Parts: sequence; C-alpha cells; structure tokens
Amino acid sequence: MRDEYGEANALSTIGSIHKEQHEFDLALRNYADARRLFEKTGNTTGMAAVDNNVAGILNAQGDKSGAMAMLHRALDRHLGLGHAIDAQRVRGNIAMLHFEMGAIDSALVEGERALREATADGNRFTAGYAALVLGKGNAAREHYPLAISFLDRAITEGEATGSYYLLSQAYHGRAQVDSARGDYKSAYESHKRYMAANDSLYQRREDPEHHAATAHI
Repeated sequence: MRDEYGEANALSTIGSIHKEQHEFDLALRNYADARRLFEKTGNTTGMAAVDNNVAGILNAQGDKSGAMAMLHRALDRHLGLGHAIDAQRVRGNIAMLHFEMGAIDSALVEGERALREATADGNRFTAGYAALVLGKGNAAREHYPLAISFLDRAITEGEATGSYYLLSQAYHGRAQVDSARGDYKSAYESHKRYMAANDSLYQRREDPEHHAATAHI
C-alpha cells in the first residue's frame, strides 16, 4: 500500500535540500509534488510548510508579491489549525518581507504583533526575529534609540537561542545605527561582533527559515 504521507514528507525534505543548494527549479518541482500529496491526504500543516518554503524561493528569485501571497496562505493555514507558534513564525517572515519591499508601516505593525505574541508564548527565536525587523524599520525611520532597543533585544534572543543568524543581523544593524549617530567607537565594536557571528554562521550554514517557519513535517 502506498504511503502517501511518508512520500509527501520525503518530497518536502528533498525540496528543502535543493533549496539550500539554491537549485530552485528542482526545489519547486519537489515542493509542488509534496503539496499535491499533502492536499490529497488532508495534511494542512504540510501544505503550510511547503507554502512557507516556496515563499522563500520566490523571494530569492525577486518575486516578492508572489512570496507575500504564499506567506499569507501559510499563515491562514496555521491560524485555521490553531498553530500559534507556527503562525508567529510566518508572521515574522511577513514582517521582514514588508520591510524588504519598503512597506515600513506594515513591517512595524506585523513585527510588533509577532513580537508580542512570541514573547507571550516564550517563542524566543521568533521574538528575536521580530525585534530584528522592528530594529531595521525604526532605523530606516531614523528613530535610533528605539532601533537600538529592538536590535539589542534581537541580540539577547540570538544569544539565548544560539542563533548566529540573529546575532550577525542584529550586530550589523547596530553598526549601521551607531555609525549614523556618529558613535564610531561603538560602530567598530558592533562591526567586529557582526564579523565574528557571520563567520560562525557561514561555518554552521544556519538557515534562518529553519527557525522562522516549519520546514519539515
């Protein structure tokens, strides 16, 4: 008897391997096959995970509108299932994508909600990721003291979760903010910490989406 559930999981895993190797066409093909089987077996959680992973590929390919649509579909699936933690993670991705698209107001709104909900549930990586978005957004608005407070929160959560991704991004943001404020000594120290975290990130090959949304079921 065919194990369609196991086959769907295998295809999703293979898709993620191709995604990590930037073999996007192969990844999308495997994700499409996985989604069909998840849909056939009624596995909404699996479909949501695939939607989130496909969004990451579309974003990398420059299709930010398509990526946003996929993220909202994943969010709706998680909310429908009552999966609060996964919903927070996807909302963090939505906030970051809004920032990348220049929609700062939307990024701040989604980031604040993700941070509030993740903090309440003890979801520390997502809290740090949301704080990172809020730090970037407030820095773009030149609200530097607020940006620093959020970036420092991202650093705290990066240290707590062992995420070199959060640490590298937050220290990079701190260096930029410190430089913009004319605090070049602090900017230099932040840049050194950014380089150290980035080296560790490269060696570990940490994928932020491994934290930011469910990659495998």
